[in-house]
Formats: sequence, C-alpha cells, structure tokens
Amino acid sequence: MGISEKKRILTLGDLILDIYYIGNSNRISPEAPVPIVDINSINKKIGGAGNVALNVAKLGGESVLLSTLGEDEISREIIDILNENLIENIIYKDKKTEGIKKIRVVSQNQQQIRLDFERIKYKNIEEILFSELETITERIDLIILSDYGKGTLDSCEKIIKHANSKKIKTLIDPKGNDFSKYKNAFLIKPNLLEFENIVGKCQNDFLLEEKGLGLISKLNIDYLIVTKGDKGVSIISKNEIQHMPSISRDVFDVTGAGDTFIATLGVFLANDYTVKEAVMKANIAAGIVISKIGTATVNKSEINAHDGQSNFSNNKIKEINELRSIFSNLRKKGKKIVMTNGCFDILHRGHIEYLAKAKELGDVLIIALNDDNSIKILKGEKRPINKIYDRLKIISSLNFVDYVCQFSEETPLNIYKDLSPDVLVKGGDYKIENIIGAKEILKKGGEVKIIPFLKGYSSSDIIEKIKNF
Repeated sequence: MGISEKKRILTLGDLILDIYYIGNSNRISPEAPVPIVDINSINKKIGGAGNVALNVAKLGGESVLLSTLGEDEISREIIDILNENLIENIIYKDKKTEGIKKIRVVSQNQQQIRLDFERIKYKNIEEILFSELETITERIDLIILSDYGKGTLDSCEKIIKHANSKKIKTLIDPKGNDFSKYKNAFLIKPNLLEFENIVGKCQNDFLLEEKGLGLISKLNIDYLIVTKGDKGVSIISKNEIQHMPSISRDVFDVTGAGDTFIATLGVFLANDYTVKEAVMKANIAAGIVISKIGTATVNKSEINAHDGQSNFSNNKIKEINELRSIFSNLRKKGKKIVMTNGCFDILHRGHIEYLAKAKELGDVLIIALNDDNSIKILKGEKRPINKIYDRLKIISSLNFVDYVCQFSEETPLNIYKDLSPDVLVKGGDYKIENIIGAKEILKKGGEVKIIPFLKGYSSSDIIEKIKNF
C-alpha cells in the first residue's frame, strides 16, 4: 500500500515564523556570563500549522492551509514561504494583529536562547474560518487542526461538526487546559505533558489507559494518541489499546516533531492505513526529524528506508532542499564535495569499487539516484528491480557514502545546476563533453572526473544471468 498523490489534506491553525541564527561559540562575553555566538547563517522556516502543512506536502499529500495572519512583514514572509513550497493557502488577514515570530540562536547544534515575538491573539474568527471551510470541503479528504494556543482555534466546535457531517476525519494536535472544544473529533494527539495537564499525573500505563478511556468517553472521540518522548507512543480507543516503544535515535532538536507526527498520521490515514499502521509511520517520521536541526520535514523515501528499523543515527537520506543547507555548511568548513549519479538498481562489486574511488577524490560523497519512473523511461517498464526506497537504503548503508538523494527527471542536470558540487564523477568510457552537468560544473570552477568501471560487472548482465539460470 502506498501514498496517493491525490489525497487532499486541509490544515487549520496558528502560523509562526521560525528564525534560526546559527554560529560558533568559543568564548564568554565580558559583559555578562553568557556565550558569544558568531553568526554565520540565518535560516527562516515556517512553524506551527504551517510546518504541519509543509510536512503533508513533503509526504506526497496535496496540502491546503487555512489560517489567519496580520498585514505586517512577518506575515508576508510566512506567505512567501508557503507559496515557495506550493502550499495552497487561504489566509484571513487581520489588520490589528502582527504575525508571530520565534528567534532561536543555535551554536554547536544546541539552542542557546529563544526569543518570542507575540502581540495580539486572534479573537472570534471561527465564523470567518468556517465560511472559508464551507467553500472547499467537497474537495478535502482529511482535516488536521494544529492548535498552538495563539487564538486561531480558540473555538473549533463548528468546524468539527461540519467535518463530521461530510464524513471527513478530523485529527487534533491540541493545546491548553480545555479539550472540550475538540469534542466529537476522530482523533486527538496530545503529548504526555499536555495529556496529564488535563487528566492528572499518570505514573504508569495502567493509569494512562484508565484516564485515556475516560477522556475518550467524555469527548466522544474515536482515538486518543499520547506521544511520550523516549517512552514511546500509546494508542487508546474503546476497542484497542497498544503501547509502542520509542525508536533509538540521536536527538539534535525536538522542534516540530509533533507537527511531523500529526502530518504523517494524517497522510497515511487519508490513504486508508489503519490507525495502528499510521501511528507506526508517524513514530518513524518523528524519530527521523528530531535527528535534524531546527523546524524540519520528512519525506516518503526517508520513512520507507527506515521502516522497521530501530536506529536512526545513520540518517543519510536527504531531499534536495536539505542538501542545499548541508552544502553551505560543508563549504564553510572547507570540505571538498564529490557527487555522482545513477540507477544503482542491483548493487554489485563494480559499483562498490567505483563509489569507493569516487570518495577518494574529496571529503564528502553524495549519490543522486534515479527514481523508479525515471528508470522506467531509461530502461523500460520492467525496471527497476529494486524500488527507490530499497536502493536509497542500500546505498546509504555504505560507509564511504555520506548522503544520498533521489531525482525524478530523466537526467540529473537540474540537481548539478542547483547544488554545484566541487567534483562531478562518472564511471565508464565517457568523454567529459558528453557528461550531463559537466559544462555547468566546470563553468563554476569545479572538476569532472571519469573512473573506468570494473569490467565484467553490470546490473543488466546480472539480470540476464538470472533469467538464463
């Protein structure tokens, strides 16, 4: 079972602009006992409900966002990010309100301080959101309410009632001391602290189950999902109770993990996965995203590659937008970046020796893989033998490969234009003038290297041998 590109998921909730000042800290200020951080990059990302909508889009859903903003510079920057990521957005603009901004200063992969800029909460806007919702409901497969307690979802009973009348599942990422406004939703996903804030302390899973069933009855919801950090996830319903363990991982930043969890849950539920199956996928996604710095997203390939695994510390599978940031940081450290591409359908000794030699040409090796549709165009409908998530996982397991990504075009030209590695490597008997991307790399001062393939090894030959066996 896979994810359908056609499922249309609506996210409602508060929008936040997350700004990261990233630098190095090697000394203490003479003015106060605080570290001095020399800033070398500034990253702006969308947070709150916007991060949920972005995660939905990255997971292959058709993402729609309904929210509120002011008419200030912060609000305009948020809308620009939504448009850049092709997220359909319906925004009510309140002239009396300023957009919400959170600034984080990060050094050595650790937050040093967070600065919040919030002015006026949105008030009494349910009717406005509801009127917009009515116009698009017929084209929506699932609704996520991402409540950050900033006022957009202070009252959402009417929205949930309307969704139920249309038989659309509503998932809630809750906030605050009163969950009664979420009555009759399909599913509510608090973290343990939020859950205990409503029902009281739960010293063990038995108490969590008892109080969870009580909350389900009180709110008339189908499912309660409680995320418990390193203690795992609990699924509670009238007919099903299950406690899933946490996933072993390197934790760099938990910012936005809840957004990734609820977005993943929504995408897989919209594609007819069971709640248990969708929670398993969401648990994997959250485990991946906390190994990244800042407000981040997860894609389908990452989830599929890690599915069923217990260790996320070797997180090499990246999207192109992630590699842009990685390339920038590597260049600041003076690292030489080597890149190559290919199908790598059936990995054999020839591939291994070729990639090992490619790594020797620099400090960091990145592999771009043709996705399944791209391979079909190049090699016919019966290929590939191994699907993209299998190939990503296999290639990323090689110790001399640092990062791996995928591309859907017939050639990797756009990737090379975008990323501009220091060295482009190809295998075989190519001439430099015939290598895709060579002209662009050379023009920017890079190198192009050709490594002869080991004779007697090819995926096509192996496939023929198997056919004739």
